[in-house]
Amino acid sequence: TDMRLVPGLLAALVYRQPWHALAELLAERAERLLHHESAAGQRLLMGSLALHLLWRGHVDRLERIVLRIDALCAQGLAAPATVLRWWGVGTLVKTLLGQTAAARADAQQALALIDREPSSAPLRAGAELQAMFVALASVDAASARRHMEQAAQALHPDNAFDRTTYEHQRGMLALLEGDTPTALRLMRAAVASARASGFAMREHIALIANALAAAHGGEPVEAEQTLQQVFSHPMFATCRWHHWVGGCVAAYAALLRDDEAGVQHHLRAALQVARECGYRHGPML
Repeated sequence: TDMRLVPGLLAALVYRQPWHALAELLAERAERLLHHESAAGQRLLMGSLALHLLWRGHVDRLERIVLRIDALCAQGLAAPATVLRWWGVGTLVKTLLGQTAAARADAQQALALIDREPSSAPLRAGAELQAMFVALASVDAASARRHMEQAAQALHPDNAFDRTTYEHQRGMLALLEGDTPTALRLMRAAVASARASGFAMREHIALIANALAAAHGGEPVEAEQTLQQVFSHPMFATCRWHHWVGGCVAAYAALLRDDEAGVQHHLRAALQVARECGYRHGPML
């Protein structure tokens, strides 16, 4: 019964209401289900559990999940769609933890599987975006642009999650390439599409990126107003990862407006969370 109910309910909370009081209880129960044989349950369980542990700052527990995902992928017993989901989670988490070589390997395996399996074609856009994410974290603009173009060709207009991810990562690429006006325009669009998608997690990520682009683009008022939205968002209360990344962005915005006290305040808070949770990396920080 747990394997029927917990994976779907945890996924719903992680993507839609990650601050919900039930999320941590469900995550603890989900960890006890990891070795149960249920393909459908495991497919949902791994992704949402890994993201929950990352957001909440449980890096030790998260690293055990990543090892479990790697072992399941290596067995080669699951359906292609399931393996692609697992590789997608592995790519995201490893990138955020700074393990870019391992993340790139997962992304390449996912794309190779899609090339071999025609039935997996609908998942290409997501796989290309994951590969693009690794390239952005590796500061490889040429590779990021190549994967972005492939994702654009495969993107389905009804896939709200991939669409807002695509806009966000286009904005990150523009920042990497020094095109600040384009980056700011795309980050604003990503916030709008994330809100329309209903994915609270994506909205909060987009707001942090919007603040970064605004600060970098000489729009301090917009940066400060957007950061206030970041700090007042319900996800911020429980998402320790965003305390780390958002704090670094807030410190950068304060630095650009010569607010030394603000820089120290935000960096002190961000680094304290990083030490407590084991965060050692953040793409493009």
